[in-house]
This record gives sequence, structure tokens and C-alpha cells, in this order.
Amino acid sequence: QAWVRLEEAIAEASLYEERILPAARSQIAAAEAGYQSGRDDFSDLMAAERRLRSLERQYEESLAKTWTRRALLARAAGVAPNTLSEGGAK
Repeated sequence: QAWVRLEEAIAEASLYEERILPAARSQIAAAEAGYQSGRDDFSDLMAAERRLRSLERQYEESLAKTWTRRALLARAAGVAPNTLSEGGAK
């Protein structure tokens, strides 16, 4: 059960890193272009920035969860966390 939870946490962190954060950064680029062209308001740009900061915080929390679950798995296995094979946190 601890291994499954670790794998879930790793998948969540990977999702943030590979898809969610890049998409949020793209939204900022689009909002900047919209603001510079006069199509969007400055508030749209700030909202995109706030969303990115919130998602970055959630990503950091998912990394912390990964390390916590890795430690719990290591404790359950009776080994040091750094001795677990591939499947650990980034």
C-alpha cells in the first residue's frame, strides 16, 4: 500500500512538472501578448500570474508528499530512504 501511494505521489508531481506548469506558463505568455496588443486587461495578466504561483505551490506540495511517502515506504521496509530503488521522488 505504501508503494502504491508513493507511485501516485510521483505521478502527481510528474503531471505538474510535465503538463500543468508548462500550460500555465503558456497562459502567461498568451496573457502578456494579449495585454501588449491591447486585447486583454492587465488584470488578466495578473490572474494568469496568480494561477501559476498557486500551481507552483501545489507542485512543491506534491514533491513534499512524494518525499514523505518515500520515507514511509522506507520505514515500512526497514531500510533507509536513500536505499530505495527507482521510483523515488525527483
